[in-house]
Amino acid sequence: MKNIFFIFSMVVINLFVGCASQPSNIKAQYVSPMLYEHYDCEQIVAEKNRIYREVGELYETLKKKSDNDTAQAASAVLLWPMLFTLEGGDGPDAIEYGRLKGQTKALEDMSIQKKCGLDFQKYVEK
Repeated sequence: MKNIFFIFSMVVINLFVGCASQPSNIKAQYVSPMLYEHYDCEQIVAEKNRIYREVGELYETLKKKSDNDTAQAASAVLLWPMLFTLEGGDGPDAIEYGRLKGQTKALEDMSIQKKCGLDFQKYVEK
């Protein structure tokens, strides 16, 4: 009985702690719009496009990692040794993704302040 409880508790802990977050659940870090105060509208557009490219690449990486962790955790209910193959939560890519989300918000705020009239669509999150 102790072994069953141990295995069950390991599964539950890893489901909530060990899995990587879905990109859509990663919060934007605060970035001050003042970082872009010296940018003109054209520079804001160029920076926005650069960041969107990076966000798109990181989104795919983080989504794949999260999906793999979720699948491994789900199969670990039957095959508990698989718990030890989980990648262990969010890493540097998730931190970078949150920072880029924050930069996008800061660019949007500065664009509004400078009346650039730019359209800031949602990220590539599907």
